[in-house]
Amino acid sequence: MQSQHGEPQNLRTLLLERVIDGVTVTASVSPCAWMYPGHPLQVKFTLPDGDEATLRPREIPFDSATASDVRTLLDRVRLCKCVKCGNPTFDPETVSTRPSRDCRACVKAETDAHFRSTQQLAERGMARANAEKKAEGFTHRIDGWIHPDDGDDRALTLWMRNPTTELIFAELRRCGSEVSSDYRVVAL
Repeated sequence: MQSQHGEPQNLRTLLLERVIDGVTVTASVSPCAWMYPGHPLQVKFTLPDGDEATLRPREIPFDSATASDVRTLLDRVRLCKCVKCGNPTFDPETVSTRPSRDCRACVKAETDAHFRSTQQLAERGMARANAEKKAEGFTHRIDGWIHPDDGDDRALTLWMRNPTTELIFAELRRCGSEVSSDYRVVAL
């Protein structure tokens, strides 16, 4: 790849900036473009808050792409206001991004709230299960991971009465784990 002045242009390290509506948008070539042979040019656009979007024009192979192609793609980018808070975000009509027109901060806040709610629900369920098992005479909960030889790991929760290390190891092996030390013991 050559620049317009004849010197080699390394798209792997290229950074271009453009100010749109007072906000600096940075363009860089995504590693996907050069990591995979025959992959088209893929450009990542970033806002100062870390919000990201991409464009991947299939008609431009990375091997023949130029800085001018990246600039042309950057010139197509438009911003819009987040539908929730009004902060700038990428216009999904011009780049691949969230179609909801939410900014990164609003999406993160919503995702974090959902995660916390789901986590609290799971914790309440585990507390109920622990109470039921304790009433049945169990003394400990074992949270472990089953590591089978095919690599398809899975979580395991079981309750035991006065478990010893040997009993826990035996139970993990019985469940198909090749590793018998990936667990924690919780007293009820």
